[in-house]
Amino acid sequence: MASRAYLLINVHSGKETEIQSILQGFEEVVACDQVTGDSDLIAVVEAADYQQVLGPFLAKIRSIDGITHTTTCLVL
Repeated sequence: MASRAYLLINVHSGKETEIQSILQGFEEVVACDQVTGDSDLIAVVEAADYQQVLGPFLAKIRSIDGITHTTTCLVL
């Protein structure tokens, strides 16, 4: 069974659409939407296990220019 997480993502102003498009290109990203509230984007991520979500995938996300903060919410 795949592990699922919700990523709450903050980006520099004006970069929302560009970063959303980048994230939608990752195979682990099931959905990515621009939202109102404290976060700019919410991405639904699925991987084989939580280690893949918390390790290599998050490293890829955090290296994207324009992302200022992420919060990872693992689905139990």
